[in-house]
Amino acid sequence: MLQHKALLIGASDYDDPAIQSLPFVWSDLRRLQQSLLTRGFQSATVAESKRGTTPNFVDKQVTEFLWRGNRGETLLVVLSGHGLHYSGADYLIPEDAHLSVSSIEKSCIKIDWSRELENSSASQVIFFVDACREGVESDAMMPPAIKQWSSRKIEASLRRKVAYVYACSRGQYSLFVRESDRWRGEGDSPSGQGDSFSLFSRAVSDVISRPGVADLGSLESHVQLRIEQLHKGYGKTRFPQRVHVVTDIDKSDFLPLPHTQKKAPQRPPFGKLVKGSSNSIRGASVNVRTPSGQMSIDPVVNLRAPAHRTERELLKVALQHPELVYPAFDAFGEDEFTFSGYAEIRSCIQRAGVRGDESDYLERVWASATDPLILDLVSELAAEEIHSRRVDAEYAGMQLSSVRVRSVQRRMNDLQAKLSALSNQPEPTKLKSVQQELWTLQQYHEQLRRRGFEAL
Repeated sequence: MLQHKALLIGASDYDDPAIQSLPFVWSDLRRLQQSLLTRGFQSATVAESKRGTTPNFVDKQVTEFLWRGNRGETLLVVLSGHGLHYSGADYLIPEDAHLSVSSIEKSCIKIDWSRELENSSASQVIFFVDACREGVESDAMMPPAIKQWSSRKIEASLRRKVAYVYACSRGQYSLFVRESDRWRGEGDSPSGQGDSFSLFSRAVSDVISRPGVADLGSLESHVQLRIEQLHKGYGKTRFPQRVHVVTDIDKSDFLPLPHTQKKAPQRPPFGKLVKGSSNSIRGASVNVRTPSGQMSIDPVVNLRAPAHRTERELLKVALQHPELVYPAFDAFGEDEFTFSGYAEIRSCIQRAGVRGDESDYLERVWASATDPLILDLVSELAAEEIHSRRVDAEYAGMQLSSVRVRSVQRRMNDLQAKLSALSNQPEPTKLKSVQQELWTLQQYHEQLRRRGFEAL
């Protein structure tokens, strides 16, 4: 059985007046510690020293933690405080650092334990680095190259077991909520008034408690989504920080969190339409079913299939920019999505309600999902880049009309097959009904191809 252990180290009370203290770091680490233990970590230690967080203390703690790692264990090292990038390396700034009188290499802690990692028996090691913060004065005494985190490379000998998760991407800050910040989002504040905390650390703590999130890819997307919710809710003006993961391992094979046992409620059948037995569009039924009465839905997504690609793009727009597809998206039924996972996400959006650009919209969609796989897929689509430099109403309309065109075409194909079957049977009433529906759909299909979104 896999064992999970964590070491949490923070730097908050800085001696140098040019470096802003971060009093919330310790409460962040304690909260994260509790979340890890609740999740199933065998141990989660917040390392403290009466002399403060110094280079010798940090190096000793991390070295011994890696050295004690055993085969089959996953080790998590959390570093929180101020940090910087200089001359190709990343550094954590210790509490006793004085950058104006000492070089960065001498006064800071290089985030590089390659030798110790090579000698560690642990199966996998992951570093959470929440350390590129506001509050470090940058003047003539600070080299200009300290402003960005590196796009570091993993040493060849460590490629099967190491990952680094940075709280932000190159050129960004890892933001935190100040005591003076006020919650502006909908619903209750995620913290008490006057509290201060790191967006990244809080997001990680919140996500760890969610069942169904275990692999690195799932963790990354869920944390990114939560950061964006907190960022907007507290009215942060900068572009939301982007979680940056560095690893040569397939993220789905990297398990930084223990699996949790959760019995997923039974999903509603994919054949059930959102609005009644069929979804009425301009008087024509688009209940996309095969002649046998079964839904024409693929059980496995194939991104080479044009229908799957278009459906995925539409759902990304619907999750990331709901205001661009509402209210037209409300008229789309589950049966218009040919991959079962996409059909279920459509159902989740329906249950959550698309009402434009709401701060808790994605959280409602996530909460409406009942299957851990769907939870992961929602988070994946909510964070995945949209395939257009310009995402506007015109682009959203193209995706809406493309999905509808293919949906109508599939229904027309079904009706053509039904007509062939009825041609040799003396059922004139049924034959006329099918012919009328087919003719209506043909007219609608032509309008969609000519006018696009305007014909919806």
